[in-house]
Amino acid sequence: MKIKINKTYSEIKGLFKNVYFIIGTAYAGKSTMLKMLSEKYDGILLRENYVDDEVMKRYGVNKEDQPNLCYFETMSSWDEFVNRTPEEYVNWMNGCSRESTPIEINEILNTVEKYPDKKVFVDTSISINTLKQISDKDHVLVMLTDKEESVNRFFEREDKEKQFIYQVLLKSPNPNALNNYRKILEKINSEDVYDKYYNSGFNVLLKDNNRKVEDTLVLVEDLFCLNKEIEDYNLFMICKEVNEDAFRDLSDEYIIRNIRKEELDIWKKFPFDTDDCVEGIAYMSEYYDKVYKKHEDEFFKRCLFICDKNDKPLGTCFLWKSYGKINTIHWLKVLKEYENLGLGRMLLTYIMKNIDEYPVYLHTQPGSFRAIKLYSDFGFELLTDEKIGNRINQYKESIEYLKYNMKDNFKSLKITKSDGKLDKISKQSEINEF
Repeated sequence: MKIKINKTYSEIKGLFKNVYFIIGTAYAGKSTMLKMLSEKYDGILLRENYVDDEVMKRYGVNKEDQPNLCYFETMSSWDEFVNRTPEEYVNWMNGCSRESTPIEINEILNTVEKYPDKKVFVDTSISINTLKQISDKDHVLVMLTDKEESVNRFFEREDKEKQFIYQVLLKSPNPNALNNYRKILEKINSEDVYDKYYNSGFNVLLKDNNRKVEDTLVLVEDLFCLNKEIEDYNLFMICKEVNEDAFRDLSDEYIIRNIRKEELDIWKKFPFDTDDCVEGIAYMSEYYDKVYKKHEDEFFKRCLFICDKNDKPLGTCFLWKSYGKINTIHWLKVLKEYENLGLGRMLLTYIMKNIDEYPVYLHTQPGSFRAIKLYSDFGFELLTDEKIGNRINQYKESIEYLKYNMKDNFKSLKITKSDGKLDKISKQSEINEF
């Protein structure tokens, strides 16, 4: 039976917005990365060989229409399997890829339909040409390792299938069996195959044995644009009562003062850790004009710098009466080179000590998970409301990211639902004032 896909590739591409594929050579780290990604993002993992006997039976796979997928039914023995010529083996692999492609695509479509809000991570044998038609460029990653490593270390992993094949080779009556299988591996991992992957047009990540697996994960996330997406999600927090145990008084080598009018441009650069973030500074200028300019005197009375003894601004933060009605914390930021010195805690202590009306609110993002830990120390809790004013609260979508990055600190986070006051007041304005 010929297996059909009841959608065009263009339609499939639109449905695969949450699907991420990793392809490449053996021993490049594909399985490890897919497993880590699925765990971190609470996603669905479709492992290598997820088109198993049960799936093939469901699709009516048969010897006439899918001879390569049915090879295990027609082969005389596993000894025959390992003693094929390299050409026969590669032709069989390519045939399996062609025959399994419609099954894989249908299975992914079923997964996407069943879990519409989940990310799906796929170890696939779908060809490069087909992937170009069904997926966005930044949703396919090629992982490559040195050809010699792919061949020489093929049987080093504790992979049941590979270890089974290794035992078949050791027991083969053919004295050339191991050497023949090495030639098969060399052909599978040839320079031509490597070059096709490398020049596929998709993002490529080369294996580096000196790189930690956690660092590789960060690179993979960047290439999939996963961090960029989640790091900027909306999160909202509330502090109903301050925890004074979190306070840290200002040490002698620092001062806290109001920013001066001539320092406004310096303040606008603070969130971006660079002097040449043109788009970011433009955003801050626009935000200043919308939120603070009409209350300019009040802004300069409230906006603070923490400075060193030479009066160099190292961090900023301030309390603002958003919409003229609610206390909110604005723009807590310390210059990157001065992080982990306790400056943010000193600033927040200075501000929270002088607040006489609670609750206090703030807006943040998952990418600021270190600041979220600091806020939680002071008594801030994550809000679980679905919307705050005109903005969607993406608390649920951010949980796995926060768990992964905050490690044990995540356990100290508290969650709560607002009394509706924040949402009601925020809806009265089209401008997000915090």
